[in-house]
Parts: sequence; C-alpha cells; structure tokens
Amino acid sequence: MPPGNMQMQPLRFLQYCGSCNRALGHEADIYIYKGESAFCSTECREKGMMIDHARRNPS
Repeated sequence: MPPGNMQMQPLRFLQYCGSCNRALGHEADIYIYKGESAFCSTECREKGMMIDHARRNPS
C-alpha cells in the first residue's frame, strides 16, 4: 500500500468522455488527446480537438 495508507485512485479524467460524458469502461479503448482529455471514440476525440483548436486560434 502507498505511504500514508492512501489508496490509488484512477485519474479522474479517465472516468468520463471529454466530449459526450459517457462513462469510460475499464475494458474499452480510451482515446487520449494531449494527455489531458480522454474520449470514448475517435469521433469524440476529433470533436474535442476541434474545440481545443478553436479556443487556441479564435477567428
């Protein structure tokens, strides 16, 4: 067990899709973007990437 009797907790961002909020399962593929966001599918990851790009490059 880790020091201080702390239990290991899963990273919070790996629990739900960053686009559609669907729960991410332990046995399912998870698609990561920039190590900060997790997505349930390539489609959701693409949406997240487009939103990130729009935020960084406003027109």
